[in-house]
Amino acid sequence: MLTEAQVQQFEAEGYLALGQVASDDQLAKLQQRLDDLTLGSLPNERIQYQIEPAIRDKLGAAKGYAYLGPSPHYRKLEHLDEDPLFLEYFAHPTFQGLLKQLIGPDITISRAIALLKPAFDGSPLVWHQDAGPGHPAEPGRFCTIWTAMDEAQIENGALEILPGTQELGLLRRRSQDSTQIPDEAEKRSGQEVPLPAKPGEAYLLNNYTLHRSGPNPTPNRRRAVTLCYKHADTPMMDSEPDCHKDFTRLPMN
Repeated sequence: MLTEAQVQQFEAEGYLALGQVASDDQLAKLQQRLDDLTLGSLPNERIQYQIEPAIRDKLGAAKGYAYLGPSPHYRKLEHLDEDPLFLEYFAHPTFQGLLKQLIGPDITISRAIALLKPAFDGSPLVWHQDAGPGHPAEPGRFCTIWTAMDEAQIENGALEILPGTQELGLLRRRSQDSTQIPDEAEKRSGQEVPLPAKPGEAYLLNNYTLHRSGPNPTPNRRRAVTLCYKHADTPMMDSEPDCHKDFTRLPMN
């Protein structure tokens, strides 16, 4: 359970540091599982792969999601809730406690992603919200938890946020097929707050909070997993009102 002060901080700033959630043993297993998935030693056809753009161009591959063979250069893995080891972590007692408090007892996972910034090749992610089309439709009925799998510093692409921007609500995107929201971010230039993290440390995020991450030109890879949890009855923004996708239901104690 979060304290009253923690809830107030989360509501005011749009984020909250949770400290180290994954134990050292659990973290080591999750790190190894990411290696197994990206290097081909544990095939999982239900997980989607996206490789770094620069590597994709060298291979002459098409844009989008595709497994292109064993590689340390993947930038994103989608549907991590299809992996039992990660699903177990996503139901961590710390997460269960705060999710029951903030959303309720009936939770599903609407998005489960590994965000990987390979050494030297990790590409930047522009200012954006994890909200709008493809995301839950009702504010306050969903939130995100981000966990570092490796040490994250500004030098290798740590998460950065603009505190308080969740109060702006859903912002207009640059174009229909873009996640970019440049105007509001530019107005707040200089107010960004980096969220450095040790391996296993997690942050609770309001999905409307503007955030980004820089490139990784260093020899130290920066991997993280991000989970969007929602109340089971919350529809997706681009769904019919009575349409409920069969999302993974979070095992709750």
